[in-house]
Amino acid sequence: MAAFAHKPGLKNEAPYEREQRRLVAAAIEAKESGELRISDALFSQAFDIYFDRSIAVQRAFVRLMLGGSSRYCSDLEFFADRDEEKLHKQFETTCVTRDTLPFIHSGLAASRFPDASTVQRVTKRSDGRTEYTMLDKDGDVKIRISTALGDTIFMLCNEMPQFQGGEREMYKLFGKNTKYPTAALEERISGIVYIGSIVGSDGVLRDHHVLRGLHGSMDREALRVVRLMPPWQTGSHQGQTVPVKYYLPVRFTMR
Repeated sequence: MAAFAHKPGLKNEAPYEREQRRLVAAAIEAKESGELRISDALFSQAFDIYFDRSIAVQRAFVRLMLGGSSRYCSDLEFFADRDEEKLHKQFETTCVTRDTLPFIHSGLAASRFPDASTVQRVTKRSDGRTEYTMLDKDGDVKIRISTALGDTIFMLCNEMPQFQGGEREMYKLFGKNTKYPTAALEERISGIVYIGSIVGSDGVLRDHHVLRGLHGSMDREALRVVRLMPPWQTGSHQGQTVPVKYYLPVRFTMR
């Protein structure tokens, strides 16, 4: 189980850092006392203040102790990178199943993916989805989809969706509508919040969620701005419109 040291209070520590440190200390104390649900809630409050890797990892292990392997995997999914070999290995062993097989054995319809020869399949415990990456006979990636309970979402398709007017117009919309949260501005926090969304087959965006955040107030503002977006030009596969998973960066820059 991973352990993380916490810095003592710093003289110039910002108010949000002090509050986050207080919550983390209380969460650790609750964990050591066996009050795991309280620990989970306190880690979540701390994580909402500021997007911190170590807090997510600590919360993941509390959730595993609670018996929630899917929630454990969800916390680790964006943090168990290859730079931390032990954590990455544990994530891969516990949360991911991988295999490669001929397309004919994939269970997918050949008529939908005529160029596919081989399929790399990844099943994730975090949300129960299985991702299929289809390669042609030369080993080139052609299509990537994700499925769960009969729901198929494309991650790579023949024609990817796009904002009406292109990326430049999309960033203009962000710039015009994004309000820098006062708390984050006072603490001089800047950077990019990454939002995951699905562009539906009707072009309407849905299922918005924070992939990588900065600060609770900034994450909420990024979600608010993304929800203002009008319908997109839809993605398509073999001439048919399809839902596509898309990642949107909302930048906060101090001037």
